Amino acid sequence: ADLVKNEEYEEARRLLARYRLRVDPSVFKKTAVYVWAKKAETAARGRDWLAAAAVVEEGLAEITGDKSLQNQRNTYRDNFAVEVHNRFAAEMNRGNRDEARRILEEGLAFVPESALLKQDLAQLEKIR
Repeated sequence: ADLVKNEEYEEARRLLARYRLRVDPSVFKKTAVYVWAKKAETAARGRDWLAAAAVVEEGLAEITGDKSLQNQRNTYRDNFAVEVHNRFAAEMNRGNRDEARRILEEGLAFVPESALLKQDLAQLEKIR
């Protein structure tokens, strides 16, 4: 717990790996999920949502199918999409459609699943 509190995530992961076979699998999983989640929260402090989502992806590669990590990753990706949407809307309000399109296309390259950005693109297409 102190390693995570001190943001020493790699050391916490090494320690977990060393004792993996000596602890109950459910305890191992719960602890590993906690370490990955906290590491991602640290990455998200600077509002770099994609970096935080990438940390969670690393965790999901180690702990496949964990719903809480999947939800955390999706939240970070959604946060990124909201920021892209806000930048898009600001450019649209200024009448800069070409820049608005560029922003959307760039955002969709990172989060192609974003319903919000797809909706923005559909609205932009209607205007043209």
